[in-house]
Amino acid sequence: MDGMLSDFSDFLFRLYRRAEEQAPGEFQEATLADLSGLFPVDCAAWGGGFAAQRAITDLVVWNEDDRILTDWHQVREVDPLCDHNLRHPGHMHHIDDLPEYRQSLAFNEHWRRHDIHQLMATIVNEPQSNYVSFIALCHTDPKRPFQDAERDLSQALLPHLVQAQRQNQRIYLEQSAKPSEAVALVSACGLVRSAHPAFDELSRSLWQQSSRIPDPVMAELRDAGQWRTPEAEVVAQALGYGYLIRIAVGAPVARLSAREREVAEMYVQGLTYKEIAGYLDRSPATIRNLIARCYQKLKVHDKVSLIRRLAE
Repeated sequence: MDGMLSDFSDFLFRLYRRAEEQAPGEFQEATLADLSGLFPVDCAAWGGGFAAQRAITDLVVWNEDDRILTDWHQVREVDPLCDHNLRHPGHMHHIDDLPEYRQSLAFNEHWRRHDIHQLMATIVNEPQSNYVSFIALCHTDPKRPFQDAERDLSQALLPHLVQAQRQNQRIYLEQSAKPSEAVALVSACGLVRSAHPAFDELSRSLWQQSSRIPDPVMAELRDAGQWRTPEAEVVAQALGYGYLIRIAVGAPVARLSAREREVAEMYVQGLTYKEIAGYLDRSPATIRNLIARCYQKLKVHDKVSLIRRLAE
């Protein structure tokens, strides 16, 4: 008993230390690996998604291919364990809690095909409407069921895992934020999972909502890595299954590099590409490209608008 308590205490110490030191996806994967040191686990998953649609939007898998859950959508509407977990969130449930589960389509057409014969899982309601997190622990050996003590230990760990994940997200955002910007962690579909305090106000000013980034904006962020308006620049950095989103605010001219600003100032004063190139010992083509970047960054299309933007 003393050994079990000591292992539990050591796990919690590592859990909260890891939450302070690692990026979110890395934190989740390392935690699942560490969990397998408390009791035997062959593979595990930690993710989240929309409860009503049973759509997985975030996923970290340890010791197994991602397809173990991305393929699950084929049986998501007929999975009795998912039904049971949605009705009873916050509790670790085993497939043998459901007498008919091993005869179900979900077990035979999905889990067994992935060589999963023992499974226990839980769902936790998150602050975002309709969003849930889940943790699933698996065995490949049909003769090695999870023991009651292992389920009890998992249940005792659950609130710590949830709290540590939220702490990890908050700390990561605080460390990632630069002056004059707000940051948020979002899922691949644009759902805001955790946000810098200023992100709510800024996102409302940009797209009239703060809980989710609009689909057209998110599509551009995924494709181009950025989305701009005259008032702000939004940049996306891939992070596991989601993104770190940065909203930079301030004068639009602040988006220019020192060289771009210098070239733009000379250009609006009336100098030609060739004259600017001579002053800076660059080719006229280079100057032309720098001016084009200034137009793009400042969202202007003519010299008059460029003059106004530089004066703001």
